[in-house]
Parts: sequence; structure tokens; C-alpha cells
Amino acid sequence: MYGQSPQAIPSSYDPVAEAESILQERQAALSPSNPTAPSLWQAMRTTTVRSALSTPLSALGSIALGIGVFEIGWKIGSGANAKFLKLGVPEAIPDTNTDFRGNGSYQELWWNPAGYDPYFERVIQPVAGFTWMRFTDSGWYGYWRTGSPESDCDMNRVAPPAGVTVVTSAFFGPHCGSLPDRTTDYHLAYVAEDSLGATGPIETYTTQSYDRSSPEPTPPSQSTVEGNIDTALADPDNDELKHWINYQVGSPGESDPSGVGQDNPDIPWESWTDLIRHFETHGDEFDTPYEDLHEYWRDAAEIVEADEMSCIRPSDGSKIYWDSERQAIVIVTDGKIQTYFVPDIGFQYWLTECNS
Repeated sequence: MYGQSPQAIPSSYDPVAEAESILQERQAALSPSNPTAPSLWQAMRTTTVRSALSTPLSALGSIALGIGVFEIGWKIGSGANAKFLKLGVPEAIPDTNTDFRGNGSYQELWWNPAGYDPYFERVIQPVAGFTWMRFTDSGWYGYWRTGSPESDCDMNRVAPPAGVTVVTSAFFGPHCGSLPDRTTDYHLAYVAEDSLGATGPIETYTTQSYDRSSPEPTPPSQSTVEGNIDTALADPDNDELKHWINYQVGSPGESDPSGVGQDNPDIPWESWTDLIRHFETHGDEFDTPYEDLHEYWRDAAEIVEADEMSCIRPSDGSKIYWDSERQAIVIVTDGKIQTYFVPDIGFQYWLTECNS
């Protein structure tokens, strides 16, 4: 999560920095057309905010909407750790009202806290988020009303943009000041703060064109970050992200919720960092070099499961498995794979190891 944020990664995390870079590559490699990708990117963004590592979307304050505009670019932070985010936004609706600039329809999303009350408690926004605001010749309005045949009293009678949540509240009382009491439906449209879409992964900022820029927050303590991440990943709304991370870091038997990779083997590696180290050390030794870390692990597990040729090493109780087709060795200790490689000293040496 530090790697997804505009903060520097603490030196105490150096042992897992390589694993973190692989996670970044994997989530960036997801195709926007993958139905799971946007929700994963959005959950990552939300988790970095909840961990206090990144800037909350409320810092944007307001977002201008436009016809044919579906995303904005947001730069957070500065220097080598700056990040670039793509935020999905609703498209403005076609509108004939003239704004105060004299250049046609004008609509924005304005951030408001939960309980925002634009019209004397007749309709209330239930959660913190961005309220759809529309400018008419009478000014800005964050609500509209329907239910009356008197068009001169029904202001802002329009359908809001796609992708917003509409709250409707019926109110009985005086209408337009001079008309008799009657029931009128009041409406408000909003996007919850964390629900603005993610149309791409969090990226390192280089020279991308951006619409908005914000500073990074004050660096939180590591204990704060770790506790907040635990809390965020325990949220059922983040189950998909939790399973994706568990899959990527080698939880045995875990499935890839994005549907890209095969299930992880049931036989675990000693640790994910060890898997990375052995993959990078030995992956090129095979006749067909391994390019994928999970494939390297799956083949090692298949050799263990086949158990065509194996022996116990008396010196430490490890089990040595030999694969004649690949001319490769897998060593397992306490049910965990320690290494998978092509020996350069021949099979006879490993028979000796078993008999020593």
C-alpha cells in the first residue's frame, strides 16, 4: 500500500520491496475491460486513503462535469513518490440552461458531508459524497422537485446523469408560497465519496496530463498504517481485493478473483519472498525458461504430487523429488517447497544425499 501511495516506502520494508513491485506490475497489467479490474483499482485507492497514506477524494471539493467527459486525472504529491489517478466521473446531461459564464449548461459534483440538507430538510444526503449540482438561470441547485402540474413552480425538472444515486423524499406543505399545500417529491443525486470509479490503476506520476493536483498527506506512523490496512481488508466490501492480494502473494489453493491466473497449488512454498528469490535464481536453468512465477511454482507442486521418484534426506528429513523429464529437483521440508532447480552435478549426487 505504501507503493500505491505518494509516501516513501520505509526502509524496514526493504525485504518485501521486490514483492511489492510485482504486485504493482500485476495490478497495472489488468485490462480495463476485465470486469474485476475497476473494482480492484477502486478498492486499492480506498485502502490507501483509509490507511492515511493517501489523500481522500473529499480534497477535490468540486469536480466539473462535461458532455463526453467520463474521467479526470488527479496528481497527488510531488517528486519521485507522486502518484497519478484516473477517476471515473458521470457525464454531464445535455441542458439548455445558460450558466453565469454565458457558455451553456454547467454541472458539477460538490463534496458534502453526510446529512447535507439543501432545502430545509426536505431531502437529505445520507452519506458523505459528491452532490450533483446544476446551474440554472436562478442559480446553483443541489436538488429538484417534481409532482406538480405547475411548470413554473417545478424547478430543475430533469433526469440526472447516469452513475449517480438518487434520494427522493415526499414533502407535504406549502408550494411556491402562494399555492395550496400539497405533496411534492424532492430529489437529490450524489456519488458516495469512495464510489467514484477507477478507470485505471494507480500510476507513478511522470508527465501525465492532469486536471487536478493535491499535496500528499503527512506521513503516518507504520503502526497506524498497518492497523488501518488490517481494518480496511477486514471490511466485507474489500473481500475481492483481499483475495486478489492473497492469490498474488501465494496463499495455497487461492483463486484469482480477476480470472486471469490459474488457482495456486495446494502445496505451499516456504514463503513468497523465497519463491521470488528461487524463481529469479533458477527459473532460467530449464530448457524452456520460466517467465511466470506462478507457473514455476505450479510445476514444482506437480512434481511433488506425482511423486514418481523421491527419497528422504537423513541429514534434515527433507524429501527430495526428481523429475526425469525436466531433469529437475524439488526439495520439500515440513510440507513446504524449499527450492526447484536443475542440478548441474547430476542425479547421482542427490542419491548420495539421500543415503548419507
